[in-house]
Amino acid sequence: MQDQDQGQQNHPLPVDTIVAIGASAGGLEALDRFFSAIDPDLPIAFVVIQHLAPTHRTMMDSLLGRHTAMTVQVAAEGDVLRAGHVYVIPSGVMMTLVDRRLHFNPRPAQGVMHPINDFFHSLATSGCDRMIGVVLSGTGSDGSEGLHSIVEAGGWALVQSPASASFDGMPLNALATGLAHECDTPENLAHIIEGILREDRHPALLRKDGVEDVSPAEALERVGPRIGINISSYKPHTMLRRLERRVQATGNSTLRDYLVKLETDDAEPEKLRREMLISVTSFFRDRESFEELAQKIIKPDLLQRMNAPKPRYRIWSVGCSTGQEAYSLAILVFEAMREIGVEAEIKIFASDIESSYLSVASAGRYPARLMQNIPADLRDRYFNHLDNGDYQVTPRLRRAIVFSQHDVLNDPPFLHLDLVVCRNMIIYLKPEAQERALRRMMFGLEHGAAMLMGSSEAPGKLGKLLETVSAQSKLYRMRGQLRHLTSDDILITPAHRKTVTDRRRIVPSALPPLEDALQSLSPAANCLLQAYVPPSVIVDANREIRHVFGDIVPYLHLRAGSATLDLTLLLPDRIGAVVSTLIFSALRDNSGKSIIVHPEDDPDFGLEAPVQIRIRPIPGHTPGQPTHLAVSFERLGTTVGSIGLPAQDEGITDLTARRAAELETELERVRATLKSTIEELGSANEELQASNEELMASNEELQSTNEELQSVNEELHTVNTELQEKIIQLNEAYADLEGLSRAARIPMVFLDGATRITRYTAQATEIFRLREQDIGRPLMDITHSLTLPDLEDRIVEALTRQQTVQQEARDRAGRSWLVTIQPFVGRSSEESRIVLSFIDVSSIEAMRFLQSVIDAAPQNMAVLDAAGHIRMVNRAWRAFAEDNGGSEFLANGLNLNYMAMLEKAAATDRIARKAHDGLADILQGRATQTSMIYPCHSATQKRWFLMHAATLSDGGCVVTHLDITHLNLPKVPGAEG
Repeated sequence: MQDQDQGQQNHPLPVDTIVAIGASAGGLEALDRFFSAIDPDLPIAFVVIQHLAPTHRTMMDSLLGRHTAMTVQVAAEGDVLRAGHVYVIPSGVMMTLVDRRLHFNPRPAQGVMHPINDFFHSLATSGCDRMIGVVLSGTGSDGSEGLHSIVEAGGWALVQSPASASFDGMPLNALATGLAHECDTPENLAHIIEGILREDRHPALLRKDGVEDVSPAEALERVGPRIGINISSYKPHTMLRRLERRVQATGNSTLRDYLVKLETDDAEPEKLRREMLISVTSFFRDRESFEELAQKIIKPDLLQRMNAPKPRYRIWSVGCSTGQEAYSLAILVFEAMREIGVEAEIKIFASDIESSYLSVASAGRYPARLMQNIPADLRDRYFNHLDNGDYQVTPRLRRAIVFSQHDVLNDPPFLHLDLVVCRNMIIYLKPEAQERALRRMMFGLEHGAAMLMGSSEAPGKLGKLLETVSAQSKLYRMRGQLRHLTSDDILITPAHRKTVTDRRRIVPSALPPLEDALQSLSPAANCLLQAYVPPSVIVDANREIRHVFGDIVPYLHLRAGSATLDLTLLLPDRIGAVVSTLIFSALRDNSGKSIIVHPEDDPDFGLEAPVQIRIRPIPGHTPGQPTHLAVSFERLGTTVGSIGLPAQDEGITDLTARRAAELETELERVRATLKSTIEELGSANEELQASNEELMASNEELQSTNEELQSVNEELHTVNTELQEKIIQLNEAYADLEGLSRAARIPMVFLDGATRITRYTAQATEIFRLREQDIGRPLMDITHSLTLPDLEDRIVEALTRQQTVQQEARDRAGRSWLVTIQPFVGRSSEESRIVLSFIDVSSIEAMRFLQSVIDAAPQNMAVLDAAGHIRMVNRAWRAFAEDNGGSEFLANGLNLNYMAMLEKAAATDRIARKAHDGLADILQGRATQTSMIYPCHSATQKRWFLMHAATLSDGGCVVTHLDITHLNLPKVPGAEG
């Protein structure tokens, strides 16, 4: 034993392959299926990591032990992993692999625990030759981060298919990393592991040591145009992993060989394209997010539209894949309308880059196995069950959705949207591409519209435009409206970006109300404007020109540099500064302003006669707050535009001086006010900062608490699953016990420690007058038919001494019973219970009486069965056999074949032949009795015996041998020997 321990220290990890399996809610079923399919003789050590309640003693070892021939044990501190063993994480600890041994750390009292990630990380640094990480059923994202470490260390990442999982949260998040080498059912994952060992396969085909003829970067550059995907926007690690899977699937040994196949095989680009486009979807994927979306977004939005003339609701499902998410959204909206009694025009734009996915989505036909996440009532309401078992969406549901091939990075976004759903799509993009895609989606959202993102996604820098509705479900609302897109959002290639500047803006198709009204003027109105309105421009509050009337070329001049529509920058510098002041004053006072410009004041203006510049506010939607102004250029001495503001004779110099004095006075007042305001704002900012820090701390605590509750929920589900499995086992054991008691037909009464009846068998009613209502009553309150007055004392004796007590007793009918009082331990070690069993020994007593009768006979007597075997002998038979040197077996005589002994002796003894034939006639029914006298001399005397045999009713016979030597009978002819 000492040598063995020493060997373990020298070789602490005597197994080459370790399979770490992470599971949570619904994981017991997946583990049962996995271990039922795996070969128990593989040279593998398995480690099972689950989310367990800290105080719950795991029963996983006994539950899994029923499904595999391998040794299943709860892991212990310092365990060395052995092949053919399954190690289950115990409760209340965080388990890792340290120095190639299992090591435990105390479970933190607070915070979110990720035991699967922790073990995966430690396994990646263990130095194991081959490591395999498996993620099975569960909620949340535990295990996804740990797969990164395993894959980077050269290990395998296997994930259960979401469709086969009871809870698809963990599998979906693991698949979203793009690292999974295989995704399949638990049974097939077991076969995949067997293949990995049998074929000695390794996952890393694209090596980082430069041995490949083609570098990964060059490979991706060549692959992109071939499959029609702009791979430059995607994370290279994800794309390389997908490329690895395809290289492996086609059986190519090098990347160069695969690229040759990709360029020569016309079918391969389409297969690789489908591999690159990660399709992970299901109906009502992540049900909690859909429930929050319905309660916090869809229903409130529909209620706001109740009184609209034509209420509508528009949704964009980005990356819809094969359509399950789009149909789920449609069902959600229809159900919300049905509940709150609203009828609205529903339009859902479901887009994806892959046309083959859209073909499946447009058909709206799905096999039954994909319908598991849909409640039965919704399935019956929105799907038709086809003859072949598939389900077809109803026409109403199909009409609500428009499926479109669309690239969110290249194609224009959909507009006037109330909701955008983009889940687990942008995580595959690079950060700059993620921001570009999000800006496009937000551009289509109306003010106050909502956005639903995936659990692993975040809005990043654009979060300031969003208000968080649910942090857990990644549900947001727009604070305002994104009106402009930069050139980087529109043009995605570097060459295109160099041709434009960031100052160029794309104005959305929805025009502001003023411009819309101007463009809708009739031809007659435009004619009158041209004839009677002086050259004028309409500017907004930012001084940008929005509309032009007449010929303004003499007054405005373009300058070198970036193009602009700012009126003050298109006027000469001196006049532009004054006009800027007047615009500010007109907006503030909501009153008209004007200035006269003389040629001698500003020769650069290029005019021969003075020009009066009039500024008139244009009323906006809000009374008293103009948003646009009309700036007119009127030549003095003309009749055009003379109606309006009074002309001012002041020159620019006088007006500038007077305006400067006013501005200085106002500036001093503003400075004083600003100083006071700054002080107040400083104080308020400190208070707000403190409040913000408190709110952030509270938010973090709430988020941590929420995650802890989710973790506890998973642990409770695991415990519940184990308990359900134990209940099934107990029910089976109870059924076996019930069947055994019925088959044995033994009267039995079960008592608790206070001798109260807990249950009894039907046969017990032969002794006790028991009824169903007597459960819970003391046994001594029930009358019985036994002549056993000290029964209660015997029960107390058995309970006190914890020993079995047996006693025979008779009942009133004369039957004999063997009463056994057996104490045993109940559900707790401190609880003692009693079972009373009664065995009818009346037949045994009759056998005893019969034995005493034949023992009283003086002759040697034996009872034979129909086959000639001895069943009973008397005392005289045993004594004669012992006195004449017979063996103990012959003395007892039981089961001895008497006829076989006679037949053996008959070969040389004619007397034995005669005895054999006489007994054979009786046993075979040819005679009822036979007699013969035969000698049986000893060394000291001559003896004569009379053998007599008579038949029995069951086909056997009774044989007696009577010593008749003392009768002095005459010599029997031919009997001497």
